[in-house]
Amino acid sequence: MCSILGYCGASARKEDAAAALAKTISRGPDDSKLIDTGKGFLGFNRLSIMGLTPEGMQPFERDGSYVVCNGEIYGYEKCKAKLLEKGYSFRSGSDCEILLPLYKEYGVEMFAKLDAEFAMII
Repeated sequence: MCSILGYCGASARKEDAAAALAKTISRGPDDSKLIDTGKGFLGFNRLSIMGLTPEGMQPFERDGSYVVCNGEIYGYEKCKAKLLEKGYSFRSGSDCEILLPLYKEYGVEMFAKLDAEFAMII
């Protein structure tokens, strides 16, 4: 299982976020990424199961919004197909890449549409 990290606030320091993310590296030993969102930091330690290409690495960004997700979105292919019909494009096979388009379309109502086990930060 992967690990996610959100570190926010005016006093957020990259060194502190990186140290906290490093403590969970055993949960996602395949790759790590820490980004500055402009309002804090999002981090991800990856255990590659879905979307095994580098394009499936999180955090995902779309139109200035970011998401990290630890979990599995069941049946995401149907959601992805509907989003493709609405004009969205995707770069990876990751189930979590659909989350930002879903959030843009439905806001927090998206959670009622998900069959999933997850923790996420948007």
